[in-house]
Amino acid sequence: MTDAKNDRILFAEFEFDRGRRKLYRDGKRVQLYAKAFDLLGFLIENNGQVVTKNQILSRVWPDQFVEEANLSVQISALRKALGETKNDARFLVTVPGVGYKFVATIKADKGDEEIERETVESVDTAGEVDPVYENRHPAGATTGNRKLLSVLVGLALLILFAFFGYKYFYSTPKTQIDSLAVLPFVNSQEVAETRYLSEGLAESVIHSLSGSPDLRVMSRNSTFRYKGDETDAKVIGRELDVDAILTGRIATLGDSLSIRAELISTADNSVIWGKEFTRKLVEVERLQTEIARAIADRLQLKLSRTGKNKLEKDQNADPEAYQLYLLGRFHLNKFNDEGFFKGRDYFQQAVEKDPNFALAHAGLGEAYNRLCGYNALASSECFPKSRIAAERALELDEELADAHATLASVRHFY
Repeated sequence: MTDAKNDRILFAEFEFDRGRRKLYRDGKRVQLYAKAFDLLGFLIENNGQVVTKNQILSRVWPDQFVEEANLSVQISALRKALGETKNDARFLVTVPGVGYKFVATIKADKGDEEIERETVESVDTAGEVDPVYENRHPAGATTGNRKLLSVLVGLALLILFAFFGYKYFYSTPKTQIDSLAVLPFVNSQEVAETRYLSEGLAESVIHSLSGSPDLRVMSRNSTFRYKGDETDAKVIGRELDVDAILTGRIATLGDSLSIRAELISTADNSVIWGKEFTRKLVEVERLQTEIARAIADRLQLKLSRTGKNKLEKDQNADPEAYQLYLLGRFHLNKFNDEGFFKGRDYFQQAVEKDPNFALAHAGLGEAYNRLCGYNALASSECFPKSRIAAERALELDEELADAHATLASVRHFY
């Protein structure tokens, strides 16, 4: 059996580089969440063997208590990276009720060829004599041959200078952004009637951008603790391990809404991109879609079919249902009984207005789950309703992390 603990493992068209923490497919890097990468490493180590969910949780999340939904999210991300689905498993096989099994022909890449190439290059760079070169040019070589060689070398250098000169002076460098944290938007006027937009819009942008395999987007739970915080972008980048943060400042102008969005590098606090978006308040659902599309274009992201569907669904959501959803999210995040009940009511109105609005169903499931958790309703009443709403949300969007988390909680406590 191949020693799967080597730094570089090859299977099919993939290369798993443990040392550099990168996954390649046909030589091109595949974006992968950090935990999904750790998960893949553990599965490779146990190639051909069934590993239980508890074994995975203990290895990938040591000394942490996490719900099974976290594992489901990472499994989904890993399947996407490997180009497979749950019903068409090429490498990652689900063992119902037990765990998973990784099945692949793997081998360790010792990197001998790469080492040899590096050795040859270092010899040439050092200027030592190349014996092959000397054999081609014995002492009796003609002056004409030497001149021809000089001309060829000069031409090669000229081409190289021209190429790199063009790249330096005329090409626009692309800022490499592989990970992003969307912070709660700031209501610059502190208008009570529109305060609910701050969190809801940011959360909707997170949902829309999560459809790109090229970008790791932090969850709401990770970023919303920075609400109202003036923390330096560098600090947030270090704490969340992200390349950039997205901030937004909301202002109301009569019946219109304006959002100034900025993408800020966590490396040096520089503004990578910024734009102002203005829409009628009744068209607020289009604002978050426009922001997500603008960021995807700026970062040259490739959106998967699921990601494109998310943007289309979000943009086509019933405007009134979207407003009700934002209100529900605003009250739910107050974390008190009154907020949970109000959130539930707004989510219920949203799904009645638009039965195919996945986020509203997920919010309704989460609201009932919190009412159970805080003993505001009897478990026999709220847990079944929580499960039904979460399952409906996943029927509409199988990658909704909040719905997965709600289902895991229901299964654990009820």
